[in-house]
Order: sequence, then C-alpha cells, then structure tokens
Amino acid sequence: MGIQHWLTSTDTTAFKIRFFTNPANPIHEKVIAGFLLLSVFSIIFYLLVYYMPKIIRGFFKLNPLYWTVVTFGCTGIICKIADRLPSNLRKAGYGLDPIWSAWMELFEETTEMCLPLLCALGFVQFARMSQIEHQKKID
Repeated sequence: MGIQHWLTSTDTTAFKIRFFTNPANPIHEKVIAGFLLLSVFSIIFYLLVYYMPKIIRGFFKLNPLYWTVVTFGCTGIICKIADRLPSNLRKAGYGLDPIWSAWMELFEETTEMCLPLLCALGFVQFARMSQIEHQKKID
C-alpha cells in the first residue's frame, strides 16, 4: 500500500479531488494531504523550470540523454492518456469494443513497463557521459 492509503482513515485515496470535497473526511487529513501534494508539485515545477531550457537545447543538439528524457516524459503522458481514455469514453456514453479495450490495455501496460527501462537507460547514459567528460578533463 502506498502513502495515499496511509493518509486517510475514511476514503480510499487522499490524492483525488473527491477526497478534498468529501465532508466526511477529517480536515487534518485534508491539510496533510494538501501540503504533501503542494510540496511535490512545487518541486516538480521548480525542476521543470530550471532544467527545461537545458533539456530543449540538448534535444535539438541530438544529445541521446535528452532524447531519452523527452521520450520518458512523452511515454508517461501517452501511458496516462491510454489508461484513462476507455473509462472516460465509457462515462461519456461511448463504450469501446472489447477488442479495442484489450488493445488499449495492452498498449497502456506496455508503455508503463517501458518507463523504468527508459529511466535506467537515462542513468546509464548520464554515467557514460560523466565518465567521458571526466576523461577529457584528465587528458
């Protein structure tokens, strides 16, 4: 069980709008969950603002590390869209054919499994680039 289940005694998760709008949830749980969400979003926003120019420059200079970083981000976004699309279509009254639903689930799970691989690839690329930079300084 993740931390989202530790933070609430009355609801299933503390990281959804429904948790904050439900009057049955205690105010102290809402404050703690809100503080955690605000902290995480602030850190993510800061890192994006700080590193985005470097990522964009590296991407257009065809640096493999930054291509991996951009691929990781895009894969995460596509994975989330594929995860939510069938249920959003169902709520809108447009149910997917079971075959298409199975293909969508396969696509979502496959892209989700690629995320740790892309992360590991990025770490390996960063380590190799650091070794090369260090070797250049020595020579």
